Amino acid sequence: MNKNGPFQSWVFEQSVTTAIVVACIDRFAQALERPTVLVVDNAPTHASQEFKDNIANMI
Repeated sequence: MNKNGPFQSWVFEQSVTTAIVVACIDRFAQALERPTVLVVDNAPTHASQEFKDNIANMI
């Protein structure tokens, strides 16, 4: 959500894997128009090696 109110969300009917999280972040990042901070917690998908391997691609 930004200060103007738009909110983007995704709904899945299956387990959310690291690959899904990475894909959602990639899609979110494509719409960014200025530097943005993304805060993640220690959920297993955020702490996985697959996620860490993709951090450089998210920047």
